[in-house]
Amino acid sequence: MTQKEIIEFEETNTGVIRLYLEGSFYKAYERSAFAFCTRIKDYKVLRKESKTLGRDILYVGFPMTALDRTLGNAMTRRVDEVVIDVVLSYPISESEFLQWRDAQEVEQASRALLSPYTKVIEKPPVYKTAYDILTQVILISGNISKNCQTPFGLRMKELSFRGCYLVRGLYDLKGEQRSRSIDEALPFYDELAFLLQLMKDSKQISLNSFALLSEQIISVSRQLSILQRKATGPVPAE
Repeated sequence: MTQKEIIEFEETNTGVIRLYLEGSFYKAYERSAFAFCTRIKDYKVLRKESKTLGRDILYVGFPMTALDRTLGNAMTRRVDEVVIDVVLSYPISESEFLQWRDAQEVEQASRALLSPYTKVIEKPPVYKTAYDILTQVILISGNISKNCQTPFGLRMKELSFRGCYLVRGLYDLKGEQRSRSIDEALPFYDELAFLLQLMKDSKQISLNSFALLSEQIISVSRQLSILQRKATGPVPAE
């Protein structure tokens, strides 16, 4: 089974958890992974790159030797020698799947912050928040449909990157230089907030992602406004 065939099946899958035997592991992808985690067992969600989707594919896996123990009394049917379907008693909800997938992206972004560079980005709070926005925009933009990816998805990534890059250097500047950088950064977050609202209203991103990013954008704008008022003074002590 090719990656393309797996994706095509999962895009319309609402009734089964499809398990593929790959090597010595059974794996469930995308909607099947969601249903597995919410109805069978909450496994750690993994990911692999997909050029077809333009984003990572989410999946879970377990050893083939644990098949009976893992599935228990679930109703199954064998599709072929390497594919098994777990029949679901009620359909997979598209909205719940999308919320789950977004939650996995946010969790991945949070884990990405726990790196050797964490101390660097945590020192100035406004930079940490701006960096978090950049990371999450990159992740959720992969879920935006092709007809909205250009220009809206690309523009969101550009705005979040340019804003974060400007904020990154604020603490090395003083007086008028810092004030000019803040003046340049603030409109980026205003436009980003507008595009985020548009993506939410056109159902390109989930309500959870919208709420989280909106709160962070407001936080960055508020912190920048405070720094702007104190542009000629010392950096506020933490």
